[in-house]
Amino acid sequence: TAAGLGVVGWVYLQTRVAGEEKNHFAEVLLGVSAFYLLSLVWLISHSVLAYDVATTVSLIIYTVLGLALLLIGRTQDNKLWQLCGGVLLGLVVARLLLIDVWQMDLVGPIVTFFVVGGLLISTAFIGKNKSTTSSPTHLDNN
Repeated sequence: TAAGLGVVGWVYLQTRVAGEEKNHFAEVLLGVSAFYLLSLVWLISHSVLAYDVATTVSLIIYTVLGLALLLIGRTQDNKLWQLCGGVLLGLVVARLLLIDVWQMDLVGPIVTFFVVGGLLISTAFIGKNKSTTSSPTHLDNN
């Protein structure tokens, strides 16, 4: 289902004529496809791995995907992809703070917070525009 929705959304997005008014149908199809894929990552990892490990792996995958969407949105100046990446990152952090801290063993949250925090910090400055460039002021000796 996820692959089918993704392919139809991608094909619809590619075949759209440049003069047409903007239709968000392709983005909705791609979003639903991504939701299915995220659900599959969660369900498969939890059926194969132990709960703490599966949660950590799932949240790391979600963080990498959220950062990728955020960076793609910034480079292509696409607000929708930036929003999707930001929402996904916000959901990961909210899950970590509200649920996983209390349910995991002692090592689980430490490893998860360390990896997710490292990913967030490592990409914090990528794609930042240097809109305020400071030029050195020269004093005249007159």
